[in-house]
Amino acid sequence: MREQLGVIRAKELGTRFGTDPEELHKMRTAVRRLRAILGAVRDMFDPAWLGPLRNELDWLGKVLGGLRDLDVLREYLRTELASLKPAARAAGDDLLDLVDAQRARARHRILAALDGERYVNLLDRLEQAVHRPKVVAADLSLPAVAARQFKKLRKAVKVLLKDPSDMGLHAVRIRVKRARYAAELAQPIVGRPAERFVARTKKLQDVLGEYQDAVVAEERLGSLVGGARRNPVALLAGRLVKQQRARRQAAQMDFFEQWPKLERRATRHGSNDDRCGRPAPRPAPSLGRVHRAAPVRQRPVDAMRAATVHSRVPLGPRLQATRSRGKRSEETPTPVLFSLRERMLY
Repeated sequence: MREQLGVIRAKELGTRFGTDPEELHKMRTAVRRLRAILGAVRDMFDPAWLGPLRNELDWLGKVLGGLRDLDVLREYLRTELASLKPAARAAGDDLLDLVDAQRARARHRILAALDGERYVNLLDRLEQAVHRPKVVAADLSLPAVAARQFKKLRKAVKVLLKDPSDMGLHAVRIRVKRARYAAELAQPIVGRPAERFVARTKKLQDVLGEYQDAVVAEERLGSLVGGARRNPVALLAGRLVKQQRARRQAAQMDFFEQWPKLERRATRHGSNDDRCGRPAPRPAPSLGRVHRAAPVRQRPVDAMRAATVHSRVPLGPRLQATRSRGKRSEETPTPVLFSLRERMLY
């Protein structure tokens, strides 16, 4: 808890200046990570104390998220528009101007929030939580917490397989993050298998993040041009919207290829079992086999068409960075501590 609060404070100034989008990204990640961890170990704290605190963290995360989404969109558009022919670059510049106008409004909302009393009160409450958390059960099993989070993730994936949708994939993405954070908490107890599980979740997060980036880009592009249809900016936005649909399809295929690997990794390190991290007697069936049995895999023509789209669609910045350099997409895990209470505070 202390570590994440330190990141929030350290990145606040850079977020205010706005010269480096990564400052905002790291501040928002710390907010969301802290809220997710507190939710994973909610049984440890007084619900009347924890609920309002997590609600305020949710508020701050949403305030920061509006500008972060636009920063990601602008970076993606700059890369895509650089390849345009000179005659079309004017429309590309106009499109970027529209994005920058929305970014200016989003930045104004962030500055108003950071200058407001609500944010100051939240920092005070977090400081009090670090020094005097309202603990009601200090004997919580961290491997059991990780097992429950993975169980929720697997349930969300099963729902997704029955009815794939943007909302379903977004829900799975949230569950992947929570399973990762819980596994990081249990890593000192579980050891190397948990570390490998965390590494696998980061790869899956990149895939799902690519999908969500495409969803947000499509929504934002539609809102930027409004009802216009025939002006050059609207035509360019329409072309980019079609490209986002191809990105989504490619990312969805990547997810269904990567998920069975994460599930097998969970079985090996014990997140697949509710009994405090001990191995499950029978591993769950691979969801990859379920996916291959689905109707979409029984139609070779559709599969070939999807594979063709997958092979030619350009990767977004998130997957380009991951595949070209093999670097992890988010900050390093929290430090190893052996006391549960110290684990939460630091």
